[in-house]
Amino acid sequence: MKITILRGALFAGTLALLGGVLTALPASAVGYEACPENSLCLYSGPDGTNDAGDTVHAFDRAENSASQSYGSWNNRAESLMNNSSSWACLYVETRYGGKIQAIAPKTSKKTAEGNLATLAPNLGGRLSSHKLAPSQGHCFTGFERCEEGFLCFFQQPSGRGPVFQTQIDYNAYHPDYWAKKIQSVYNRTGKSACFFDKASSQITAADKPFRVLPGDSTTVAGAHSDTFVSHKLRDKADCSS
Repeated sequence: MKITILRGALFAGTLALLGGVLTALPASAVGYEACPENSLCLYSGPDGTNDAGDTVHAFDRAENSASQSYGSWNNRAESLMNNSSSWACLYVETRYGGKIQAIAPKTSKKTAEGNLATLAPNLGGRLSSHKLAPSQGHCFTGFERCEEGFLCFFQQPSGRGPVFQTQIDYNAYHPDYWAKKIQSVYNRTGKSACFFDKASSQITAADKPFRVLPGDSTTVAGAHSDTFVSHKLRDKADCSS
């Protein structure tokens, strides 16, 4: 009997201690404190909370490819915790597109500071993609998505937005997807990328290509932006056959 009483006393004391710890934490701390180390965590409610049935969405650097689109969770995040040593780059469109907000490493766990609506106007409930980057400047480029050996072009400046990768010539881009919709290029092939504003069948000797040399990346500005209809990969820098 004495043993039973002693165990009961210990159990009651433990509950009292736990109760003291729990009541000392703010209501929102459970959500923010649940964010794993070296992760960016998204929450469907404000102040690190979640709507009924939701759980914390945690991403690390290795999951950057998966964070180009949240699928059915697009436009639902209302708060976040950047518990990583990287910059968190937030985008209102999928594939790192649209408006950008860069969040410094190890953001504060204070309740209101993690709310997207507080971090940037009109960002709450509009987040569609993100990446964790080594510096703030990396938030403004998506060129790193281009694989070695490929020619990549993008529908937004600086390698952001939808991307297409290829290793072959294209006589004419599909009019609904890429024709006259290219705003930046990264050439990771060993050849010169030669872009034209007409289909290959219509090119004459008078047509001068827009050239992107091997290893170069560029935002296509001015009169050339959104004009490309076809391209060729050529061994010579001047794009001659």
